[in-house]
This record gives sequence, C-alpha cells and structure tokens, in this order.
Amino acid sequence: GWEVTTGNSLGTICGWQSYMADSRFPTMDGLVSTTSLAYGSQGLTGTVPTEFGIMTEVTQLYLQSNDLSGVFPTEVGTLTKVQRSLVFRDNSFTSSIPTEFGNLLDLSAELDVAENALTGAIPTEIGNLVEMSSGLDLGSNRVFGRVPTELGNLVGMRTNFILVSNELCADVPTQVQALSSSVTDRW
Repeated sequence: GWEVTTGNSLGTICGWQSYMADSRFPTMDGLVSTTSLAYGSQGLTGTVPTEFGIMTEVTQLYLQSNDLSGVFPTEVGTLTKVQRSLVFRDNSFTSSIPTEFGNLLDLSAELDVAENALTGAIPTEIGNLVEMSSGLDLGSNRVFGRVPTELGNLVGMRTNFILVSNELCADVPTQVQALSSSVTDRW
C-alpha cells in the first residue's frame, strides 16, 4: 500500500509552518481547521501576515494590545465564519478600514479596531453586518468623513457602538440616529 502521511504535513497549507515558525506566532501549526486565534498583549510587531486569510475556520481572532502596524490584510475578509470577536484594538495600524470587513456576515459581536491610527472613511460595507448586536468600536482613530447611512442597517445593535475621537463630520444620518439610545450615546 501507499504511505504518504508519515513525515508530511497533509491537511495543512504549504509554506504556512515555515512562515509562522517565526517567534511572533509560536503556537501556529499550519492546520487550517484552527477556530480561535488569541495573540493579545504578546508584544507582537510588524504587519499581520496575509496568511491569516487561509484560516477559514476561524470564529474568533484576537490581536489586541500589540504593536502591529501597516495595513490590514484584505484577506481578513475571507474569515467568513467569524461569529464573535475580531479584535485589532490598540495597535499601530495606519491604513483604512478594509471594505472586506463587510463580508463577515455572521459576526454578531465585537468588531474592534479602536485605538489605532486608521484613516479614510468608514466603509459602507460595515452596514452589511446586520447580525451585530454589540461591540462595533471604531473609536480613537483618524477616520474622517460622514457616518455612512448604511450603519442604520445594524438594527440589532444594543451596546458599544463607538465612533468617538475621530474626524467625522456632518450630521449623523437619521437611519443611524434611529438605533437604540443605548447605542447612540457614544458618538
């Protein structure tokens, strides 16, 4: 018979292990079936590897309170099974918020990119996250422009809808103002 599994890494993505063998992600084993990635407060520096996008089974991702920088990889938008917690808070990202976040249709709580140096407009695609009930935090960045009308689609939001300390202008759209008062108290 054929023996192909001994000494191989079948079921993994080629090149993943050698890339992730750097000291920043010591527990990564190359399995694409990983469902939770928690690397908060680990002293990580540099950029987020685009290879995180191949971890399509991930349901929660925590990279908060590090010194990660540069652009968010758009590949994060392929993590369509994320249901709870996509947290990049308190880093040094300087890009715009990816429109691909709008692909995370099952995300019900905690999209947190606060306390970075993000720029650009709030993507209208965030309004696609209609399952969100709490924890949309875009505060303390350099996001500018108008609050998108599409954020009014987040009718299930009950708490922690945070846009404070940015460079937003104009009136908040009526559709967004119509959200629960527990949501609209932290513009």
